[in-house]
Amino acid sequence: IVLGKMLRLCDPFFLSLLISFVTCISVESPPDATLPTYTSHLQYESIQFQKRAKNDSVHLTLPFKVSPLTTDDATLSWDYDGKELTVGDSGEQNKVFAIRQFENGVLTVTLNLKDDGAKSGVYKLTATAAKESAFGSANVQSAPILPIY
Repeated sequence: IVLGKMLRLCDPFFLSLLISFVTCISVESPPDATLPTYTSHLQYESIQFQKRAKNDSVHLTLPFKVSPLTTDDATLSWDYDGKELTVGDSGEQNKVFAIRQFENGVLTVTLNLKDDGAKSGVYKLTATAAKESAFGSANVQSAPILPIY
């Protein structure tokens, strides 16, 4: 009863305290992306046809947002089409890397897919912070690509 007199249920401080205990983290997924391709004319014996190939000089980015967080120490894990994906730090040699930016309780994690590291499929981010987990996924699509013969 004494606590009830000190903090009313409609007190903004009490409400923000209550919300902070109830709020769970979430991952906002980026929109689906399309992997650029190109076509070329090929001739096999007397048959001419168009062959579609992947553009290997692509730099595709997928920005995920993890919130609400009090610090940027969330643990991140990545999957590609249901299998674990190894993500490196930004650099010239890494074809798949992530950049983290923390601001106002939101951790923005941008997955970078460079050159032949960019492939069509489903990329999933699982974030864990304060014993809570959430995930988001992005679908990268491309036109059918024929194998090289």
